[in-house]
Amino acid sequence: MGDNPYLHSNDAVVAEEQVRCYELRLQGKSIRGIAEILKMSKSTVERRISAEVKGRVLPLAEEVRQMEIDRLDSYLEKLHEQIEQGRGVPRCVEVAVKVAERRAKLLGVDAPEKVDATLHEVSQADLELSELLREQEAKNAVIESGLGTTTGDLSAG
Repeated sequence: MGDNPYLHSNDAVVAEEQVRCYELRLQGKSIRGIAEILKMSKSTVERRISAEVKGRVLPLAEEVRQMEIDRLDSYLEKLHEQIEQGRGVPRCVEVAVKVAERRAKLLGVDAPEKVDATLHEVSQADLELSELLREQEAKNAVIESGLGTTTGDLSAG
């Protein structure tokens, strides 16, 4: 039994889909919109975009990171030469420390910073309750300020 061409996309077709999905996304199309245009599932669109980003963007980011590290290394080398010659030692050391800190951060040498994040899910009922509370607080503020209705009218409300 032969392979069904509809079940197994070949690499060239997948590569074309990746590029097309990525380009449409760059144009501001939603995942759903791209799926409708290209007649594929949203999960397929997401996978195609993710694969294109990994192939296109991440290598460029790594190249830029490496160029920055090389530039910082050359700064450190020049600063080290000045320190050895005794020229502006305190300032050179101060700058060298900052350059080394930046380099370490780019390389991921620093310990990760702990971030304490708490997510709160807000339901439609929560939003409606919040709106009711705001409305009641506004009514109470009007009443308390004396700008509201007379006391006789309050008992009716």
